[in-house]
Amino acid sequence: MNIQNLKLTIAATLCTIFLTASTTLAVPPKLPSWDQVKKIADQQLNSVADYQPGDLISKRQVDPIFDLLQRAGWTVSDRTDIVNLICSDNDPMVRQFRSGNGKRFMRQINNSPLGYDRVDQIERLPGGGTLGQSTIDLLIATPGGYKNILNLGKSSPKEVQNWMLAPGWRSLNFNAATGRIYTADAFLARLRESYDAALAGK
Repeated sequence: MNIQNLKLTIAATLCTIFLTASTTLAVPPKLPSWDQVKKIADQQLNSVADYQPGDLISKRQVDPIFDLLQRAGWTVSDRTDIVNLICSDNDPMVRQFRSGNGKRFMRQINNSPLGYDRVDQIERLPGGGTLGQSTIDLLIATPGGYKNILNLGKSSPKEVQNWMLAPGWRSLNFNAATGRIYTADAFLARLRESYDAALAGK
């Protein structure tokens, strides 16, 4: 074999090695199907007593989902980022919405795309309690109180002031989302982003 042919052979071999390595790197990780992921999440959420779609979810409900997904073959790399967007179990909103009247209130406001966002904003206002009662406690105990949350986007300041215990509410935007995750649908949408990134090898 002359030098020219040897060079061509070496070049062809290197090219084959490079292409094989590139192809290997491009193969996405073996993950459970998205239908499997969704089934795991749905089964875990529905294992909670009296859970209904649209209910407020908490970290304790969601944490086991990531462990189950790991057993199924997918370790969610941004698990902490996702969990940090979900209400903790000692969050006032979670505690309030686990009782009979609170649960009824929750299922009345979750008909609004911003129902949870509005409650969350109000709960986080400093000085929101009067004689141990928060604004949301007051609304839960008031017949039709949920309508105050639903109408917040179009209520006048005078109307809001009639029932809002927490000062500083004028600085809030009740027509804006907080960016937190409140429902199973929102959780699955965020999880899908991570799933697509994992499929792409990111």
